Amino acid sequence: MKKTTKKSAKEKHVLIAALLVAAVTITGSTFAWFTSKDEVTNRLTASADYGVSIVEDFKFSIWSAARVRQICICALTFPL
Repeated sequence: MKKTTKKSAKEKHVLIAALLVAAVTITGSTFAWFTSKDEVTNRLTASADYGVSIVEDFKFSIWSAARVRQICICALTFPL
């Protein structure tokens, strides 16, 4: 019987130590999260010219302006 009592007491000490380490870790992490300051300098400016342009060609599109108008008129005429 004495062996099980000592084992039980030892297990309690290990459990208490593990819970203490977990509590300290959580407390420290939370403190670090709320007190950290991150600053980033934006090196891009709106006036910078990078030579990028967007070109769209709708010659071969199935969605011509006439087709879009036709679909919109049908949708307004026959609402669901």
